[in-house]
Amino acid sequence: MKFVIEGMPEYKMNLWHVIGRCGSDIQINNTFTCIVPYKATVTENDVLVTYGEKISICLKIEKIFAYGRELDEWSKGMTALLVLSGDGNKLDNDMVLLSEPESLLI
Repeated sequence: MKFVIEGMPEYKMNLWHVIGRCGSDIQINNTFTCIVPYKATVTENDVLVTYGEKISICLKIEKIFAYGRELDEWSKGMTALLVLSGDGNKLDNDMVLLSEPESLLI
């Protein structure tokens, strides 16, 4: 399972709110086990992505919101707001949430 964070995560009412794009199908109650920072550099002909070190976490999907609706699941390639419970103190923008052994390719 993979989710690419595209904005600054917010901590509200003891839950983490992250906006981004699904890199795979997701469902409520799925759990992310690591995060990986990334940097995308746009060149004239390509986009180069470099990744940092994996960081262990445990964040459970409590809610999924997209297009003004609350959903139980959402599909790869679609944007969403995820509401997560768990230790998200290391979350930042430009990170990939993963449940290992998912590929890092965005």
